[in-house]
Amino acid sequence: MNSSSTEPMSGDRDAPGATDGMENRPRHSDRQRFHDELFGGELLGLFRTSLTGRMLDCNNALAQLLGYGTVEELMKVPVEGLYFDLAERQRFIEELLEKKRLNNYEILLKHRKGRSVHVLENVILREEPGRATVIEGVVIDITVVRQSELEQRVLANNYRQLTEQVRDGMVVLQRGKMVYANPAAETLLNNRSLIGSDLLSLVLKSDAALISDLLHNIEHGDGSPAARIHFGSKSKGYRPLMVHGTATWHMNGAAVQLTLQDLETERSLIQERLRATMAEEMNAVLRAEIEEHRLTQEALVQSRRMAKSLIDSSLDMIVAVDPKGKITEFNPAATIKFGYEAEEVLGKNSRILYADEEEFERVQEEMSRYGAYAGEVRNITKDKKIIVSFLAASRLFDEDGQTLGSMGVSRDVTQAKRDREALRLSEERYRDLVDNANDLIHSMDTDGKFLFINNAWKRTLGYSEEEVREMTMFDLVTPEKRDAARQWLKNAPDSVKPEPWRSIFLTKDGRELLMEGTSTVRQEEGKTIAVRSIFRDITAAHAAQEQLLKHAAKEKALFEASEHMFWTVDRRIALTSFNQGYQDMVKRLHGTIPQINTEPATPRKLFAPEAYHDFWRSKYEEVFAGKTLRFETDLIDRNGQRVCNEIYLSPVLDRDGNVEEAFGIGLEVTAERVAEARVREQAAKLNAIFESSANVLIWSLDRDYRITACNKHFRTVVKQTLGVEQDVGDDLRETVRKRVPAEQDAEFIQLFDRVLAGKPMHHELRFERPEGATWIELYISPIITDGAINEVSCLAHDITEKKRVEQEMRQSLQEKEVLLKEVHHRVKNNLQIISSIFSLQRDHVDDDPRSIALLHESQDRIRSMSFIHESLYQNKNFSQVDMARYIDGLCSNLVMSYSLSGRVLLRTDLKPLMLDLDRAIPCGLVLNELISNALKHAFSDGREGAISITLSQRKDQVRITLSDNGQGFPENYVDERDRGLGMELVELLMDQLDGNIQRSVPDDSSGTAYLITFERY
Repeated sequence: MNSSSTEPMSGDRDAPGATDGMENRPRHSDRQRFHDELFGGELLGLFRTSLTGRMLDCNNALAQLLGYGTVEELMKVPVEGLYFDLAERQRFIEELLEKKRLNNYEILLKHRKGRSVHVLENVILREEPGRATVIEGVVIDITVVRQSELEQRVLANNYRQLTEQVRDGMVVLQRGKMVYANPAAETLLNNRSLIGSDLLSLVLKSDAALISDLLHNIEHGDGSPAARIHFGSKSKGYRPLMVHGTATWHMNGAAVQLTLQDLETERSLIQERLRATMAEEMNAVLRAEIEEHRLTQEALVQSRRMAKSLIDSSLDMIVAVDPKGKITEFNPAATIKFGYEAEEVLGKNSRILYADEEEFERVQEEMSRYGAYAGEVRNITKDKKIIVSFLAASRLFDEDGQTLGSMGVSRDVTQAKRDREALRLSEERYRDLVDNANDLIHSMDTDGKFLFINNAWKRTLGYSEEEVREMTMFDLVTPEKRDAARQWLKNAPDSVKPEPWRSIFLTKDGRELLMEGTSTVRQEEGKTIAVRSIFRDITAAHAAQEQLLKHAAKEKALFEASEHMFWTVDRRIALTSFNQGYQDMVKRLHGTIPQINTEPATPRKLFAPEAYHDFWRSKYEEVFAGKTLRFETDLIDRNGQRVCNEIYLSPVLDRDGNVEEAFGIGLEVTAERVAEARVREQAAKLNAIFESSANVLIWSLDRDYRITACNKHFRTVVKQTLGVEQDVGDDLRETVRKRVPAEQDAEFIQLFDRVLAGKPMHHELRFERPEGATWIELYISPIITDGAINEVSCLAHDITEKKRVEQEMRQSLQEKEVLLKEVHHRVKNNLQIISSIFSLQRDHVDDDPRSIALLHESQDRIRSMSFIHESLYQNKNFSQVDMARYIDGLCSNLVMSYSLSGRVLLRTDLKPLMLDLDRAIPCGLVLNELISNALKHAFSDGREGAISITLSQRKDQVRITLSDNGQGFPENYVDERDRGLGMELVELLMDQLDGNIQRSVPDDSSGTAYLITFERY
């Protein structure tokens, strides 16, 4: 037996689960895709420009920031055109030349629509020998931030002007101390310096409890009515003031705002209005008695003049009406405010001055019920403008109590209401600006306890309002930074500077975020009480900047290692820069290395023949005239090889629009041009084949079945077969449909639709002709252009003769199949006869066990070969045997032959496998010997057991395992000495198969196991 080593029955290297670790390696394509998506996205505006003001490169984010639709549009705009002030750009360039790098440089850019764009630029100056200096940078839009700051300053200024001009006093309190007071408040409180004063020290002791309750209710959010409080001092006396209070926010802290109104002043104003009313009443009495009191007429006229002067000089609007509501008095202040001249309204009903009819009726009803009215009304001017006025009106009566009419004094409070509303909106906007700002804002005391945080702070760091109350600033920094943070906070304000800082903050879920911001200190009386910080998350931006630097390094490496050629020349046609690709090409063509020449007085050095330089001189002259050129060169290098280059030349403009240099890009296209020549040659050959094909019909159709191309043989055959001429542009389907059966036409349409769906088809067509049927073999394939199928190609040839021959061959094959079946059947019968002869022979042999055994073994071998011939004539395939079926039948027959059914179980796992006859017969004989040995010797002591057989294929190798759990080989068994004829036969047959057989002991028994391997073909 062959003793060469074979693969073990278990532990195969190809077993499932085996791996070489490749799945754990990083994927370069993923990293590249991430890199491209980051720099091709819209996170940051990126640019590269020359010092002369030409845009070299930018991304889509910068184009959108400046209002341009595409990068190409922005690239066409000179850099100077993107600045409002060229002097500001010049200062930017000078500072960059001095420092080589600028961080967070704020500058004003011009939007495409002309508006200003505030940006921060992080730029670096790239200066490298042999190359033009470029500026590379990142742009961040801060327009919204600057506009918000401007709006905040305007609102704060409006609020200050409003509070300082109102007549009522306004004070703001924190912890009972005054932190703000307007001029009116200082006047009402005896012109004292109120900031820092205790409010209770200015109040009459008897009113102290009242003002304390008022402040307590306001601070706790409870509603509180106005209170009458006496303010002053013992030395100067006390004066009653009406106090209104509300909760507010001042300097990042809760506060109380009090409004103080002087009741005496209000009372004096009412008295003045009453005196005016009395004067009008006197005028009415004088007018009624003018006839009876002629002697007092002059005094009455003077009195009227004085009253008229009083009314006309009043800054308030005064309007009087008679009992019927018609206007009798309309002073100049009313004329100015309402826009009517007195003559336009005198005698008309006063309802024309009211914006709402219902409001007019309400005022009249209250006047009728109480004789007076005081409150706000909505008036309407001549030009339909709505104003809000505070009206004080009363009825006028004579001595007998008869109504003389009414008089109203009003003041326009529209602007005051607007100012109050603007103040309220300003506070809301400020609060909304802080709460909804994108930047993170927090304020903390000197112990690190948070006093205020905005929504962006909570959203970014993930903490809730309740969690922040239990935290300090030190919970946000990493453990190793906490001592430094405590020292920083302890030494404020010396350590807290307005310069930007960076720090790592911890989020609630444990992530580390890189923050950048500024901090300011709030002090009161020289003591630090709070530190406020405004900062933003720059984790992604920092990572992007790192990637940008890596990308720039890669760009540089790509420029130097690129297969493209890059170079620039000035008007002297002297080289001012070039890359390695250009140098290699010049050396390859001319054997010299080009040199950079940037000195205007130094003549350029020629490195090629004069004719070569003359050619390029003519091209450069066109470029310096402002043209962009594309052309190709076809030269022979120093080794005699053809070199084809595709050249692009474009002008480089200075800031004045003049061409100062020519920029060239070259790419070697030798392989492409050689391939194109081969393609043209191949196309000529194909066209010759297309037209000269004498036996093949070639044509193509579009989606409407119209012929788009056809060869001569196609036209000839169609004419002969269908009796009609067809050429390019004709409808082939219409021609065929009229001359073939409907079912054949439908079949062709179905084929055509499948091909248009992308599936090539092969079909045979039969045409009936008077002289006999004609068969055509047709191949239809889709023609894909730019990813779409709009045409199909068709190849066909006449297979009538082939069909006839096939029919004859089919009949011949059927006859041969019958003969082969008969041969195998007779071989099988002959083998059965031989087996039967052996059976008869056993009956005539004396009781010699060895002779009987030899006859039995020979009979089994003949029967195993008989099974193979039986399987052959039962199948249509006469060259191959189904080994799974064959082994199953062989095993069952042997078990029955040795009368071991029921005592020895047969377990099989046989995969379908076909073997040719030359390998099936020796394989079957080997299995016959091994199974017979197992049945004879493994269970000879009467024990029960099992035989297991598996059949599989690994690649092109057949693997058969056979094992039993019997008594196994004797311990003193030696192959060379003890093996019998059967094992010798096995060895000979394995040599015939050119295979290996290996014997072993199964892991779970003391039986015997065999592994048989051989090549399938």
